[in-house]
Amino acid sequence: MLFSVIFTFFGSVVDIDVQLKQLITYLIQEFALGFMIWHVYKTKRQLNIFFSIVLTAIAVSSVYGIYCVLIGGSNPYIGFINLIYQPKFDALAVYSEIERGSLQGRLQATTGHPMIWAGYTTVLCFVCAFLIFKTKSKIEKVLFSALLFLVGANLIFTGTRSALLAVLLSLFFIVIFTSIRTKGILLFGVFLILLVGLDTSILGKYQDVADSVLFVWNQKKSESYNGSTVGMRINQLNGSVDIISDGSELFGKGYSWTQLYLQKNGDHPVLLAFESILFVVLIESGFFGLLLWIYWMRGLFKNISTVYRAKRQALGMDYRILQAYLISYITYILLTGINLTFYFFVIFYVVLLKYIMLNAQPQKIKAKENLQLTYEPAGL
Repeated sequence: MLFSVIFTFFGSVVDIDVQLKQLITYLIQEFALGFMIWHVYKTKRQLNIFFSIVLTAIAVSSVYGIYCVLIGGSNPYIGFINLIYQPKFDALAVYSEIERGSLQGRLQATTGHPMIWAGYTTVLCFVCAFLIFKTKSKIEKVLFSALLFLVGANLIFTGTRSALLAVLLSLFFIVIFTSIRTKGILLFGVFLILLVGLDTSILGKYQDVADSVLFVWNQKKSESYNGSTVGMRINQLNGSVDIISDGSELFGKGYSWTQLYLQKNGDHPVLLAFESILFVVLIESGFFGLLLWIYWMRGLFKNISTVYRAKRQALGMDYRILQAYLISYITYILLTGINLTFYFFVIFYVVLLKYIMLNAQPQKIKAKENLQLTYEPAGL
């Protein structure tokens, strides 16, 4: 990823000093905490303290999110914060009046935007699932399961379809690549049949929400949900290519070009707020930078395999959940953009790898499993 940023300096239309300033800010904001955790946390006790504090805070935020839903979409906390820092912009009024399918209002819990909370809950769904399968304490399994339920409910009420689709695709991945493949696929198939076939008899007024996620390619269903459509995203991809067609195809316009554009001109007539990491990387880093980003994402998957190989861990459900964790977040930022969630993803990515390293117990790995460990899906 760093190389893709460095190469934006070639043929860039953004001043180098501006790029360097933005890059340093980005590295500090997004990677500093993850870097510190990786080098400071060296014992199980330290990780347990981290999980106790952070997950307790997440539980409080999630319960508060449900409370906001129960009181009709009002959000006293955000309203109070908004009065202090942004008195001219009533974020609560804006997001509580937006209608997504049959969801009146969009849950933002303790964050400033529903998409930010959707990104957090997307990450947390798989963090909770991972801890459920790794912990040996029955009490902790119950607590993590309860937290997963709360986080999942919050995710649904954000009204962010890209996050729901990201989680759904990741669950499908887990079903396919685990030892319970046959049973999982059958159960998943039955679930989808019931969800779609029985229509409003089960989901009632929320059927259009499910339809817009399960049939995301359907223009009519997407428009009825008041969200982005596949056609819109394809048009925006073409618009991204048009922007760099002035000779910036290889190295792009330069780091932070999209951010500076929004600050100066507001939303782009075609790409709006550049709502996909694909558009941002393509415009700022060009096709060469895009290839390097893909290689970097592949490295994230490889790191998981490296840790499991080093600690002689069998490829169980926890391994697949970690892969699904990456798939869900990458899908989310491809469909919606980073939305101030990347640092959150980095922190838990580092913490979960540390968890494996510190809690690993040497296991005999069968020959077949060892082959799976070195297998890397095409394109990752």
